[in-house]
Amino acid sequence: MYYFYRRRPILEQIQIWLSNIGIQEDLSSILSQVFVLLLLLVGSWVLLLLVQQLVKRGLKNWIEKTDTIWDDIFYRNHFFNRLINLIPLILVYFTASWFPDLADWVERISLALIVMITTRSLEAAPTAINDIYDDYEVAKSRPIQGYMQVGKIILWFFAIILIISAILRSSPLLLLGGLGAFSAVLLLVFRDTLLGLFASVQFATNDMVRIGDWIEMDQYHADGEVFDITVNTVKVSNWDKTISTIPTHALMENSFKNWRGMELSSDRRIKRALYMHLNSVRFCDQPLLDRLIRIKNVEGYLHHKENESCGEVGSNPTDLVDIIACHSPTNLGAFRSYVIGYLQAHPKINQEMEILVRLLEPTPNGLPLEIYAFCIEKQWEIFEEIQAEIFDHLLAILPEFNLAAYQNPSGVDIRSLQRSNIAP
Repeated sequence: MYYFYRRRPILEQIQIWLSNIGIQEDLSSILSQVFVLLLLLVGSWVLLLLVQQLVKRGLKNWIEKTDTIWDDIFYRNHFFNRLINLIPLILVYFTASWFPDLADWVERISLALIVMITTRSLEAAPTAINDIYDDYEVAKSRPIQGYMQVGKIILWFFAIILIISAILRSSPLLLLGGLGAFSAVLLLVFRDTLLGLFASVQFATNDMVRIGDWIEMDQYHADGEVFDITVNTVKVSNWDKTISTIPTHALMENSFKNWRGMELSSDRRIKRALYMHLNSVRFCDQPLLDRLIRIKNVEGYLHHKENESCGEVGSNPTDLVDIIACHSPTNLGAFRSYVIGYLQAHPKINQEMEILVRLLEPTPNGLPLEIYAFCIEKQWEIFEEIQAEIFDHLLAILPEFNLAAYQNPSGVDIRSLQRSNIAP
């Protein structure tokens, strides 16, 4: 402390010593002030290290003893540690008058650094608030990380204004007034941020995307679970363990699929088609009828079709069309009846939801027989296993109805055809 009260004589002594070794008076005055300033900075740095150790030990022990976790979260985000860094800067700012030739720039730079360190400390507060908010259940449906990032951007915007005004020794209001000329540049630079901000507001208002939602977006090869939503990006952990980063505003500009409705419901939809070979579809002949009549799910269908068709044309049909009408049951119709009965008896199919087996428009790849039902298991692995078992069974039983699934000819088929043509 003696030095602080006797600073002038020490400065003068250093200046005299520098003059004696041949340095000019003006330069020696500046060098002496620089030397003392460096000593002050080193002393302030040592003081900072001591205070940090005391605060880390004392404050950490006190925080761990408290019941609330809020102070723990603020401490973990370095809120208090960053505030401690203000000590040497404040000390230098209030001792700037000790250095007459350097006082102006010492005050400017130290004040600018005080603003920057204070901003960094306050920047940790929104992060801590977001961490506290994440502990509540509402955070899953109403994340606030985007708003916290917007708050950080606004905080740094005003901090930069204050830093520039501190260095230039001008009023912050004058700098703010001059920003009108750079508004177009600012809009261009912060275009994605502004678009992301508006998109974040739309997400929160309309509850479009939440953390934990399963979304699909083909434009960005995204198919997985959302694990992070910020102002600028939405990160998706895909099922193949890759990560897709989607601009937040892109979710507003493009379409995407959100599977949350399925996950919240009690069922998961099965919608898949079997492609029938058109040449295998025909009226049931007597041997086929005799075989199908023994199948429980088909018996009722065959009796119904027989009574319906033969009742209309009489008991002794003579015309070819009437004869065909009496044999109107088709193997495909019988198979559709079997599939409906099979799904209605399946323990993993919700019987209170729609169960449809319908024919779609024929395609070059065959006749689609679409199955539309709801599985009571939503977990992906179990759902896929049940769906696979259903279609395994249906594909395996197709030959019993003299039906065949369509498949494009392969090299094996061509070679088999060639061998059959060559054989005598």
